[in-house]
Amino acid sequence: MAKEVPLLTALALFCATVSAIAAGCIPNEIAVNRDGTIALCLDGDGEYKFIPGDEARDIYITDGAGSFLKRLTTDGKQKLWPHWSPDGKRLVYVRNDGSGMWSIVVVDAGTREEKALHTESANMVWTARWAPDGKSIAYTVAEKDKLCRVKVIRVESGKVTAGPQDRLAWFCCWSAKRNQLICIEGSELDNDVVVGELKTIQPGEMKGEGLAAGFFHPYSLLAESPDGRTVAFSAIPCASPASKESRRDFDGESGIYRLDASAGRLSRLSSPDKFGFFPAFSPDGKMISWLESSKEMDDGDVWIETIESGEKKVLVAQGNASYPFWISAEKLGFFAKSQAGDVLFVKDVKTGETTNLSDLINARFKELGGQEEAKEGKRED
Repeated sequence: MAKEVPLLTALALFCATVSAIAAGCIPNEIAVNRDGTIALCLDGDGEYKFIPGDEARDIYITDGAGSFLKRLTTDGKQKLWPHWSPDGKRLVYVRNDGSGMWSIVVVDAGTREEKALHTESANMVWTARWAPDGKSIAYTVAEKDKLCRVKVIRVESGKVTAGPQDRLAWFCCWSAKRNQLICIEGSELDNDVVVGELKTIQPGEMKGEGLAAGFFHPYSLLAESPDGRTVAFSAIPCASPASKESRRDFDGESGIYRLDASAGRLSRLSSPDKFGFFPAFSPDGKMISWLESSKEMDDGDVWIETIESGEKKVLVAQGNASYPFWISAEKLGFFAKSQAGDVLFVKDVKTGETTNLSDLINARFKELGGQEEAKEGKRED
């Protein structure tokens, strides 16, 4: 059944979605380096338990086997959206300094040296992402009394370039091959309707070209394939993108869509009767994963597709999973609800073997105490 989505409803839905992301175990609290090292925003409660969520305080790094745990930050302020630099040596993250102040901070994973690049007075800041050349960082900001927009900061100079104020700009990512931004930008505001458009943006001018239009994007986390040819995103399609009047109607549930940018071909990846969220490509580009649920922004099942053959299968069918992410070409991480809270698991996509990474991290926490690093056996840095 078609649904009418007015502007204020769309804005409220979007803000609620970002708030839900800030409170859950999804991309705002975890990042995987090219060597499989995992950065986590964690809060120890005195027993060093694994407690992700909106109370996350400091950044730790570990691996998919939980063989070590190293603390990178110690100031106790809330930290979100960690992301590894292209050379794998630094992390950028968003720090909540309180009273509506948010900082873009870079920390060296080896020396733990930190540098705040820029501070925003805003309702929220999210999706801090390194450019492929390592010279810039993009992030999205919901400035007070203004629409959300994307900004780019130069790492060395601290110079900030902002996108236009007259359009909604949502989640963004970098195109690895073109050193351009790919983001969702609200391109239709007449008749109290917001319609998203997938765009590539030149970071210098913050202007770009449309890739796909006619979508309402309430949950638009983006993922680009390693070869730069395909973009996957979550969206609700319009009934008829060509007509402004018909853009008031949105058909079906939010699903995962895949755009072949070179061929201009757009297709739905997730099941037609399910909600789809959090697309992610494996590091070798051979598989794509996503979450399917019967309810909006709810836990569900983890699906994967082998891209070459088009074969799809349920990898985790327990109905309580959330946010699948790739650690390597063979291992996929995901969270699952339990009575004790959210538990982090790692699953081998070939053998089906599942490891409780939360238990391993907890063991390292107990060993950590006041030390900077705990490890099982000897690990070379």
